[in-house]
Amino acid sequence: SEYLSVYEGDGFENDGTATNTAPYLLFSATETTATTPKCLPCPNGGKCQGKKIFNEVSNEAGFGRLSWDPRAFGKCPYPASCPAGNPMVMKHHSNVTNGIQNQTTVLESCLEGHTGDLCSRCVRGWTIPIGSENTTCVKCPSSEANVASLAGLIFVGIVIVAFLVWDSLDGIKLIIASAERARQATNAEEARIASAQAQMPFHSVGIRIISSYLQVAGLLTNFQVTLPPSVEALLVVESGASGIGGQVIAFSCLMPNTRGADLFFLKQLMCCLVIPIGLCLLTVLFWSVNGLCCSRVVKKEPNNSNETTGKNVVTLRDKMQGSLVVLYYMMIPSILNSVTSMLQCTRYGVDERSTDNMINYQVKPKVLLDAELSIVCYEEVHMQMVMTIAMPGILIFIVIVPLVL
Repeated sequence: SEYLSVYEGDGFENDGTATNTAPYLLFSATETTATTPKCLPCPNGGKCQGKKIFNEVSNEAGFGRLSWDPRAFGKCPYPASCPAGNPMVMKHHSNVTNGIQNQTTVLESCLEGHTGDLCSRCVRGWTIPIGSENTTCVKCPSSEANVASLAGLIFVGIVIVAFLVWDSLDGIKLIIASAERARQATNAEEARIASAQAQMPFHSVGIRIISSYLQVAGLLTNFQVTLPPSVEALLVVESGASGIGGQVIAFSCLMPNTRGADLFFLKQLMCCLVIPIGLCLLTVLFWSVNGLCCSRVVKKEPNNSNETTGKNVVTLRDKMQGSLVVLYYMMIPSILNSVTSMLQCTRYGVDERSTDNMINYQVKPKVLLDAELSIVCYEEVHMQMVMTIAMPGILIFIVIVPLVL
């Protein structure tokens, strides 16, 4: 649980930069500045077993070295991407050969396909697949396959929304017809029976109960809870199946040359604003064109008719508003995921060793955005993202739209 410290400050200044101070001698009777090496506690997430000095300390599985302070480790968001045993970067380990000072740097490696802070980012041409149990990057499919899968996703989304809209409008027709029969009933018993039938069909209610469960279950992926891999995979699948939106689109494959904060910004912009607003406009446009092309004169039923089918009681405006309600219901999980991903932060660099009297340095902590560790929370880039995407998304889809509905 300890390593042998033989360098002043273990080779780093308080701000994390390399120092030019020569290493202390193990034993010296001539130099007044020489001190005896001492055993210091292993950094959290570090692997110190064995006879090791600081430049031989490696990481435990699931932990990675902090990019801004090599003396500390942080928990990797994708633990499988940080295999154990990668040595730390030692900027202070230098030697002089033929009068030339050479500095030895040992690079810390991530699992293949991963890079960035704590191995949290996929390299170009790699992506994290939807529903992956190991949540590690895999190679992107070919551009043709990627376009085909995106087209298939769009087709499936259209079919699901169209079915739900049709089912809702059909159920409304039955309700209106039953209510009309109750109004025209000649006795109390007929009115009671007709009123009892004026409700949504059972299968429509069942579909909404199931989809509501899938949406709530899928939102559990937003929280830092420890679950078995199979359960995590199930929640990801349920999240994708419960709604439509950009959360199931592999943006890293569609935009291979864009990475880091830029890719995250574009993804959240699409998921939180562009796709929802675009689909709403397309829905309004569809019913407007449908009304112009398929307009017809609604014929009134005879006054003495005892049967009301409800065939023409749903207007074009009803269809448009009903479609927007169903579309909003299907998009809200994706919107919530996008909004919350821009607000969830974790503090890295916290190490109880920093308050120990044996330690003469402080690990500088940083608060990073969980979804993109290259973004420091509450600084300029993060606040711009919150003010231009997250807050408008909250205002439009979590406040204004529900109030209008």
